[in-house]
Amino acid sequence: MSEQRSAQHDRLKLILGAIADHAIQPDTVLTLGELAGGLGLSISTTQRVLREARLDFRTVMSLMRLANAERLLRQEPTLKIEALGLLAGWKRRKSLYVAVQRIRGCSLAQWRDRVLNGAERRI
Repeated sequence: MSEQRSAQHDRLKLILGAIADHAIQPDTVLTLGELAGGLGLSISTTQRVLREARLDFRTVMSLMRLANAERLLRQEPTLKIEALGLLAGWKRRKSLYVAVQRIRGCSLAQWRDRVLNGAERRI
């Protein structure tokens, strides 16, 4: 049983690493099918590994992009939201807005203030 868990853990690390590599690349669209195929896994196996970790593909992409946006904002506090979203990997400003609302539960202005004042915990 522990070997099976170890294999699942290894798959999860592999999946998350691949998502992280793609999530921060501007204008890169990664589908679940491309992710799974690139890792030599089936879509259903990829989904199952994420689901067992209580994650889903879209949420993981958003979390990683949001972490990247927060890092970029700390490095360049004068970046405009549009540029920040694009640099973090989103194609549209609205995508950053939706992620901040869904994950952080606040407006872009509140989120920006929290990140720059160190009140926002790092992902």
